[in-house]
Parts: sequence; C-alpha cells; structure tokens
Amino acid sequence: MTPKTTLDFEQERAIQPDDAERVLQFRLFERLSGKTQLVPAPFARGLRNRQVHSFEVHRMALAIARRLNRTDGFDLDIPAIEAAALAHDIGHPPFGHVAERQLDTLTSSDGGFESNAQAVHVLLGDHITLRKATIAALVKYATPIPRYDPFRTTVVKGIYQADFPRLSATLPRAADRGPEWQVVDIADDFSNAIFDIHDLVHFHGSSSTADVMHTLLPPAEVSDHPLTRDAREAVEETLSDLYSTLIPGMLSPAGSLERVRLRDYVDSWISQVRIVTDENSSTRTVSVPSPIKKKITVLQAVVAIAFLETEINRKFDHYIEHSICDAFNILRRSPASRIDDLATWCAIPAPGPLGEPRAVLNFLHQMTDVQLLAVAESTTAGQINYFT
Repeated sequence: MTPKTTLDFEQERAIQPDDAERVLQFRLFERLSGKTQLVPAPFARGLRNRQVHSFEVHRMALAIARRLNRTDGFDLDIPAIEAAALAHDIGHPPFGHVAERQLDTLTSSDGGFESNAQAVHVLLGDHITLRKATIAALVKYATPIPRYDPFRTTVVKGIYQADFPRLSATLPRAADRGPEWQVVDIADDFSNAIFDIHDLVHFHGSSSTADVMHTLLPPAEVSDHPLTRDAREAVEETLSDLYSTLIPGMLSPAGSLERVRLRDYVDSWISQVRIVTDENSSTRTVSVPSPIKKKITVLQAVVAIAFLETEINRKFDHYIEHSICDAFNILRRSPASRIDDLATWCAIPAPGPLGEPRAVLNFLHQMTDVQLLAVAESTTAGQINYFT
C-alpha cells in the first residue's frame, strides 16, 4: 500500500518515468567522476570517485526497494528512488566533505553550504526538470538552514532559506515525503561503510590480510574509538567479517572474487532491511536492524583510524582547505571576462561577475578536483586566463 499524501505522486509516476535517465544525462552528474569520494586527487587513481559511489547507492537502493515491494507488499516509487539515488551527491563540491566544511565557513554569513541542500538547490533550478516524488526522495533534512548563526560550529543540515518556499510548494509537509528518501539514505550509508574499506585496502597497497589487519585495523584502537562507544559488542564480529571475508576478496588477484565477496556482504545487509509501521500514526518507515547499524559504526571508526585521522590525511585536508580559500577569493575578485575564460575551460555555463559569496559558491561547486586545484594554484601566477 502506498502512504496517502497531499501530492499526486501516482499520476506523476505514470506520466514521467524517466527521471533516472535525465539525471544520467545531466552535466553535473557527469562531473562527479572528477570529484573525491574518500581519497583525494591525485592519489585516488584506480579508486572510487563520487560518481562511482552514486552508482553503488543506485544499485543498493534499487535492490532494497525491490525487495521491500516483493516481500513486504509495499509500493515504493522505484523510479523516484533510482533517480534520487543517482542524484543524491550532485551537490557535493570538489574534494567532498573537507571542501564542504570550508565553503560553509566562507559563506557562513549567507546561509553557509551543505551538500544535500546544494543538490536540492540545483535540482529545483531551471537546469533539469524532475518529478516531485524524485525531489521528495532526495531531501534528507526538510527544515530551513538559518541564514546567519554566529554560534554554530559545524555544517548545519537542511534546506537553504532561499529554496525553502519553492520546496514547500513541492512538499507542503515533510511528512508527505513517504519512505523513499529513507531507502536512498540507507543505501548511501551501506555504500560508504563497505566500499570505503575497499578504497583503504587498495590505497595502502598491503599484500596480505594479516598485513592489512595489523597495519590498518588494530582491534584495541577500534574498540577505544569514540565512534564505537555504543557499539563495542560489534567490534569483534565486524573485524572478523573483514579478516575472513572482505579483505581476502579485495586482495585476491581474481577480480571476480572481490566482486562476489562484496556483493554477498551487501546482500546480507539488504536482506535485513524492513518496513516498520507505527501503531499510533500508521506511519511507515524503512528500518535497519541495530546489529547492522553498529557494524556501520565500527566500519566508520576503521576508516577514521586508518585514513581520516592519519597525519597524511591531515596534510591533505590542510592543503585542500587553503586551496578552497585561494580559489574562492580569486573567483570573487576576478572580472567577468576572466570568469568567462575559466568557465569555457571548465565547461561550466558562464555566470558573469562573481562578486557575491553565493554566486562564487554556485560556480566553484561545479568544478572537478583538478580544476579547483588549477584555479587555486593560479594565485602565484596572478591570473586565471592562462588556462585557455
């Protein structure tokens, strides 16, 4: 049964079933292939980028939705889920979350920057037309972000104030979204947890499972990490999964074994996703069992210990933060003619002069990792138009 909403999503589904194709042809989806997922350029050769991650989320979300429709008798809007899963990271800037934090700081007096809010901003614009149900499945946080909050210390999740009236016209109430957005969100969590480990193993280039476990995954550090404070009972089992199943597959010279091990592990998680109905309100939500949530937390701790909190990544982050600031300031003070030259080189629609922080943000967000670094490094040359 489909949850009743004030929106005519069913009629939309019959008339416009091709949103996934529209997203695949959208230029900003194509640019995700040049943006960091976990390991930043230029060290990510052979590893996943933001577009590969989006395809992973699409496959997992589709598998979850089909299974729930088949086994739980539900009627999830699969076309909306497919399109939203592909589009969910279109709002990410080059270099991912470290750039997101820096751009949020640079634009904090004008609403800041948040990647899901940026995706909604882009997809509510005039560049692409998507069904209301697809937008509803994309929105993670259906509340407005304060335009200015001098006391905030981290990225605020939500929707930009300027976009909220238009979103409200699409979604009169947050409750009208239905559970499709939860399917996309769960698939995103699954992809990050499992496939970030894949990137770490290949990034470090270890040759044996024992070497990986000794170098990257010391059990004591994982157990003591703040992320696993409420999931310590899952540490041993999760590390056992890595040691006995996932990492041997990742290190196998036979690529087919790696694919089979990863697929089977993902399927074991997907098989446990359920639809839960609230007895009082009859609201249906998509739920992940607590043991799987705890395994996700443990894998997040592993990624933090093995990469995010290492000295080499701190150096990456420091360099990227400075590059974001340099590129932002260059774009903000450059004349329209030089911006037009840069837009041509980056294959981005020419925006004219970029004096306002929000205009700079919208332009910079469309760049790839390599393009952003090139703009930042032009600080020393004192010009932009050398790109062309």
